Amino acid sequence: MANILILFNGWSVKTIGGGEYHMLSVAARWIEESIALVIPKIGYNIATSILSSPDSVYFSSSEKKDLVSYTTLSFLYLQRILRSLFFRFKQKPDVVIASSHYLWDTLPGLVFSQRLRSKLVIYMHGLLETSPSYTRSEGIWDKIALLNDRIGLVLCRKADLIFAINN
Repeated sequence: MANILILFNGWSVKTIGGGEYHMLSVAARWIEESIALVIPKIGYNIATSILSSPDSVYFSSSEKKDLVSYTTLSFLYLQRILRSLFFRFKQKPDVVIASSHYLWDTLPGLVFSQRLRSKLVIYMHGLLETSPSYTRSEGIWDKIALLNDRIGLVLCRKADLIFAINN
């Protein structure tokens, strides 16, 4: 039995996105494995309705309502990254899975994999810099999103395995 840690630090609404649903659906098939989640409280109910019995859950933030402000989200993602870095796990994970290639999942995933000598797997769900709406925009939040995308891609180079999910 493998010990698997899955990071979901990007969850920001009470509903579920395609990336989270895909990752949880895959994890639900790993019946023989021990699965731990790093997840904000806002995603807990939906996550446990798909993955009925994770062995451990670590909350990276405590908000329970949808977050729509880019400013609030930016600070919250930073808080989730920092808070995640201080978790101590009941069991050392054999595999750490970042549910996205964004900084809020890859940075803690990379730190955990190096600190705990675990394999790092990253799910990549598409690139913002290939989207015309992001590359043409001059807005500050679009620039921050592109920077997050690019830093995440640099961190992906340290992964043991990358799953690219695209349409």
